[in-house]
Amino acid sequence: MTSRSRGDASGSGRDETPQERADRLWSEMLQEVRVCQTGAQILFGFLLSVAFTPRFAGLSDFDKNLYDATVVLGAIATGLVTLALTITAALLLW
Repeated sequence: MTSRSRGDASGSGRDETPQERADRLWSEMLQEVRVCQTGAQILFGFLLSVAFTPRFAGLSDFDKNLYDATVVLGAIATGLVTLALTITAALLLW
């Protein structure tokens, strides 16, 4: 047993201080955000490619408006995920 205090009271077998646990959880959260960001960017890219298909011209006005709204919402979602990652990285560097 090490001389540091046991930070995990749940008995999971980890011997880490509260600071080490916080660092581990922070790192795991960042990894999840990175995965979400990549997924959002890939889905947004596929969404943008729909407009270049031959069938897009034959869509009704409602479908085109729905597509426009989806593109805008997809851009906002991608931007927010990217912003969250950027803010997190900036906070880690300060």
